[in-house]
Amino acid sequence: MEGKLEDISPDAKVGMYLDLSFYKKVGNVNPEMITNLQGKSVQVAIEVPEKLRGGSDVTRIFYVVRIHDGVAEIIARSVGSPIYVDCDRFSTYAILYEDTEKGSGPHVLSSHPVFNDTL
Repeated sequence: MEGKLEDISPDAKVGMYLDLSFYKKVGNVNPEMITNLQGKSVQVAIEVPEKLRGGSDVTRIFYVVRIHDGVAEIIARSVGSPIYVDCDRFSTYAILYEDTEKGSGPHVLSSHPVFNDTL
């Protein structure tokens, strides 16, 4: 996770960790944990807790990072809540954030190196 913080910005912080799990249950058998949807996905809406939303004097940029099989990758970014994520692998996720000055405008996002990458 620390490596992804450096990729985003020296000012980025981990807001919270999430464990997204997906189970399949058919009949009366024990549920089976699914860790990979093999190319298919489900959309998940992640509601950012109020305590992470920041003050009125900053624009807070959120990133959802997934750590799966030891690899961390940014899979979503947003300036609002909820954050919609297409999930195809289930393991540890984190919400990272960084603040920019309020009124910096959309050019902050369009010039930000992470927002210029393709997901």
